[in-house]
Amino acid sequence: MRDWIEATEEFMGSNRDKGHFIAHCIGGRLGVHVFWQDRDLNRGWSPEGKIYRQMETYCYEHAGTFCFSRPVYTDGSMRRS
Repeated sequence: MRDWIEATEEFMGSNRDKGHFIAHCIGGRLGVHVFWQDRDLNRGWSPEGKIYRQMETYCYEHAGTFCFSRPVYTDGSMRRS
């Protein structure tokens, strides 16, 4: 992901990651599946991120589990604040 577009810090700032709706380890792919997201959420550092990581871990440990993810925006932008 480092070479995709350019360094994330230069393009979006130090608090953003290029994340995946569904983790690679449970079948996620590149392309439209990648979006900008809050670094603390993506890396499991925030309270919401910890919950999301638990879901990913559960889906990984229980292969075949249906896993659904979608962004929820709190304003009119296309990024999580």
